[in-house]
Amino acid sequence: MKVLVIHTFDQPQAGSDHVVKNEIELLQADGINAELLALRARTDFISIVQMIFDYSAYYKIRRRIRAFKPDIVHLHYLEFGGLAAAVYAVKRFKLPLVCTLHNYHLLCPSGKLFYKDQLYTDSLKYNFPYKSIRKALYRNSKFLTFGLSFSMFIHQLAGTWRYFDQIIVSGEFAREIFKRSKLSVLTGRMVIKANFCYPAEQQRQEPVPASYYLYAAELTEENGLAVLLEAFADNGLPVKVAGRGFLKKLVYGYSEFYPNISLVETDDPGELDALLEKATALIYPSVWYDPFGSMVIRAFSRGLPVIASGLGHIPEMVTHGFDGLLFEAGNDKDLRSKVDIFQALDWPEQKKYRANALQTYLDKYDPQGCASALGGIYQACFHPQRMR
Repeated sequence: MKVLVIHTFDQPQAGSDHVVKNEIELLQADGINAELLALRARTDFISIVQMIFDYSAYYKIRRRIRAFKPDIVHLHYLEFGGLAAAVYAVKRFKLPLVCTLHNYHLLCPSGKLFYKDQLYTDSLKYNFPYKSIRKALYRNSKFLTFGLSFSMFIHQLAGTWRYFDQIIVSGEFAREIFKRSKLSVLTGRMVIKANFCYPAEQQRQEPVPASYYLYAAELTEENGLAVLLEAFADNGLPVKVAGRGFLKKLVYGYSEFYPNISLVETDDPGELDALLEKATALIYPSVWYDPFGSMVIRAFSRGLPVIASGLGHIPEMVTHGFDGLLFEAGNDKDLRSKVDIFQALDWPEQKKYRANALQTYLDKYDPQGCASALGGIYQACFHPQRMR
């Protein structure tokens, strides 16, 4: 089988970039001829026409299809009119089409259902998200937000997204979001496939108690950084904040008053893995409907428990009292209480959590399981009863 994978890479790299690279490597290791067509994020001026339909991407995709002659095309994240261009380019060749949804851009210009430190779901209700334009949800620009809103509206009317044979989401929660939205018709084509990560090169045979908790994510509001900082502000427990982002000054401010808080300014995978290896637990305080949970999977692969907000599809990943603990999203006091509970566990109990975390990874997020699921999704596209 030949698979053409199409994706727009961000700078700096986003979680979706790692998912794409891992999946291509996995497919190739499984004997599938997978080729990547990497598009680059636009940094120049974007016209309304380009937001609706990116002709440059359309012709580039057509040329690659002619040259590679794939059996199936798998779309990941494509910005502005690139997704629609890819759909119609693939349709022209009558090829099966799979799309992985890495965000909520089909539903809302924000892509995150998040605005000014809180969840924003108004866009789910309206065919044309006019409120989003007034709020300038996308990059603080009314022009860009209007362009994306108009593009969403046009393609919804045209039924562009119905050309997907299979739509991959990472959890049941994402499918539920679409069920109660203007694009509920797409849920019949949605399949759940968890993301994965490769295991640590060397698992420690006998882990030892660690000395710090770890936050490892971009330093942004939606990732719950402020919740984490408040929770650890005066509890005296060491926490390392690893990541990059415009809120790093906030972390420095807290660290000046609370020496138990320290910033490790990095997004290097190797450095993050080293931090995971020596942490007590990963703190995952997300306050938006994060569709990934990639760092949760990485923590589990290293036998590291996760203390996470019980929001979105995270409760599908973290089992409270088994491989981690869940707290109320946005509630720093509840996070602090869960950290206290975990801290009070004796070492044998913490080791049970670690063993369970590793077992969760092996049961749900290892490469072999993902390869099997992805292969099954591709095969389903060739079923004679599939709808176009």
